[in-house]
Amino acid sequence: MNPFILFASSNETDRRTLIIGIIILLILFLVIGLIGGALRFLFLRQADRAEGMINNVVRAHVVNTPKELRRFGFRKNARALFRDSLWPFLIAFVGLLIWIIENIAVARWSDNIFADFGDLFFWFDWSAEGVIVKFFGLSIIAAFPPVSHTPEFHLEHLCHYIECFFFIVAIVWYAIACQGFIARMVRIDSLAHSIFDSSLKDFKAQEDIHVTPEKPLPPSE
Repeated sequence: MNPFILFASSNETDRRTLIIGIIILLILFLVIGLIGGALRFLFLRQADRAEGMINNVVRAHVVNTPKELRRFGFRKNARALFRDSLWPFLIAFVGLLIWIIENIAVARWSDNIFADFGDLFFWFDWSAEGVIVKFFGLSIIAAFPPVSHTPEFHLEHLCHYIECFFFIVAIVWYAIACQGFIARMVRIDSLAHSIFDSSLKDFKAQEDIHVTPEKPLPPSE
């Protein structure tokens, strides 16, 4: 059946549900597109960084085969990952050190620090009535979920907030470093093929003859 006919024949509640669902899907697509654009930007930037790593050795002909270029590039890439990982591991170590000192002082080893960190954020009740509804047999989001928890600050959880902040920053930073490592590795492998490419795809033998002997060669005996 024509979807426009279904839409016109549906009641007011169903139409409102469908419109809200479409708006939410558009917002989700926009957010996903922004995240994808940011990842693409980081990927291209790290690819340019990979070219800078091997630029000198290629121009100086220190490496002359794809295998040598990959070996040299991957070694430089691994060192770059090590350097990029120093800061996130240092930040994570500081967070761990704060957690150890806190628990030595107050003996709360079993506390879930991430659950306490959640006190600082809004919580939404997705199971509330009217949030997820059936529309022509499909489960769609019909309304924004109600807030089930508002941000609260508890002074006794201050150390947990600081620790989680350090851990989250370290995880995100290290994930970006790993993404850069993969982007550089892909770019180096691609350059290893393109720089030393010996393809005859565009070669035309008849157009490549430009040298004519000054004197004719003597006849063979």
